Amino acid sequence: MEYVDLSSILGQFLHSFINFLPRLGGAIILLIIGWVVGSLVGRGIKRILVRYRIDQRIARGKKLFLRLSEVIPLIISWLIYLIFIQAALSEEVLGIPTLAEMVGAIISFLPGLLEGVIIVIVGYALAEYIREQIERSKLVYSEIVGNVLFFFII
Repeated sequence: MEYVDLSSILGQFLHSFINFLPRLGGAIILLIIGWVVGSLVGRGIKRILVRYRIDQRIARGKKLFLRLSEVIPLIISWLIYLIFIQAALSEEVLGIPTLAEMVGAIISFLPGLLEGVIIVIVGYALAEYIREQIERSKLVYSEIVGNVLFFFII
């Protein structure tokens, strides 16, 4: 029968845990910095979009289903959060490369999502503007043509 030295096992565990603490501290610091930077950048972008009244310029008096001044800062903030999360999970900090790669895949998805949201909202505003202009012309079937073009553009 083989005896296991419990003190050496506990010693190895304690040694590994103590060596891991600086990495954990670095990850926590990175996450806090990422949260602060993401929040500040998101608020700054929102202020800029509200100051230039981007929602009103695109909507032209209509109610939009998505507000650019809400969506764009949210996506950009999360992009920054995820970049810092990926850095915290990296091989150099926590040493979890598999999770870092998964977060990297999400990060690569977000710019396309932002572009898609902008294209949909601007396309909707453009289609609405064209429909209004055609309906104002008061030509025969202008309302039908305006609606057809609206749905074609969307």
